[in-house]
Amino acid sequence: MWELINRVRAYPNPQSEQRQKASDALLRILNQLPGRVKYSHLNYLEALDLTWEWVCQAIDGFEPRPHQSIHKSLIAWINQHLKQQLLDLDRCPQTHSDAPFLSNLDDYIQ
Repeated sequence: MWELINRVRAYPNPQSEQRQKASDALLRILNQLPGRVKYSHLNYLEALDLTWEWVCQAIDGFEPRPHQSIHKSLIAWINQHLKQQLLDLDRCPQTHSDAPFLSNLDDYIQ
């Protein structure tokens, strides 16, 4: 996991093709990690999409919790942000677009 994180961190420009490719590889793995909370909330997919975007931007600042595996630290970090996104979306509802969510992208690729 550290290898993937460091691969993303190696490219500081978030717009670079290399960072985007490395981020995509990291997101594929993170999306499969057990322990991510799943809500039946109306805004869940939007919150998850915003969370994945945030992960790509904020991964440079990620530090695992002491005495916790990197997997558990990452999941806790992601879950905390996802929960906050849901709360924010509840407070400030936005107009929803018809664009596919990153979390559903696999459905559109096939």
